[in-house]
Parts: sequence; structure tokens; C-alpha cells
Amino acid sequence: MAKKKISLKVQQTAEKYLASLGSSREQLTDKQWETVANYVKSRPIAKLAIIFLLIFGVINACLSFWTFQLGKKGMVSIMPNETGQVIFVSKAGEKSASLSRDYMNNYIKTVTDLYWQCGSSFTLAISLFALVLIAVPFTSRANRKLLEALIPRKQEPETASPKT
Repeated sequence: MAKKKISLKVQQTAEKYLASLGSSREQLTDKQWETVANYVKSRPIAKLAIIFLLIFGVINACLSFWTFQLGKKGMVSIMPNETGQVIFVSKAGEKSASLSRDYMNNYIKTVTDLYWQCGSSFTLAISLFALVLIAVPFTSRANRKLLEALIPRKQEPETASPKT
């Protein structure tokens, strides 16, 4: 089985990480060293993923709120108090006819569907925020603790305590 080549920068960062934990490269097996190097290598990618999810969530929330406000504004501006007073005029201005109640009901149904779509989009944005703010930190903390548990520590000499 061929060993993967680990870049010099990743090696230096992994050695600094091990030193912060009180361990060194010499104490690790090749598999442990590869695991630590992969962990160090993936940390910047995880940070970029968090930033991407936050930006996408903010954009999604803003767009869904904006669309909701447009639908609300359109609903208020078009819906008259009585549908019988609405008159349709063609582009040429030749024919006019009052709109039927069914036409207005279809319009209301379309706007309602738009509201449901805005709601589902806003729910997606909230889910992304929850993922970034709750799930990702807990998962990364659990992965880090699991990794740190597998790394052997330098044994400090025991100090003899006087027995009294």
C-alpha cells in the first residue's frame, strides 16, 4: 500500500498541533500520523464550509423575506374590496369586462402558493443557521476529542509526595 505524500506545510502544522497536545511525531504510528495530518488538512476546508453555509443561509433568508413582502404588497394592491368593481381592459383598449370571482380566487391561490414557497425557503435558511451554529461546532468538538484521545501523551515523571 503506497503512502500518501503529506505537504511540508501540513506536516509543520500537524507537528505544532501535536506539540500543543503534549505529544510528538515520534510517538505516533504511521496510521496515527496520517490521521492527524488529515485532520489538520481538513480544518481550513471545514471553516470555508461554515462560511459558505452562513452566506447561503443569509442570502436565502433575505430572498425569501423579500419575495414574501413583494407578494404581500401585490396582494394588497390588486385585491379590491369588491371583486365586481374590477374591470379588465385589453392592451388595445377595445374590450372591457369585469373579472369573475373565479379569476380572483385563482389569483389568491397563486399568491398563497407563493407564500408557502417563501415559508419553505425561510425554513431552509433557518435549518442552515441551526446546522452552522449548533451541529457543526458540536460535531467538530466531538471529532477533536476523539482524535485527542487516540494521541499518546508524553509521560511526565511522577513526583514523590511525602507520606504523612
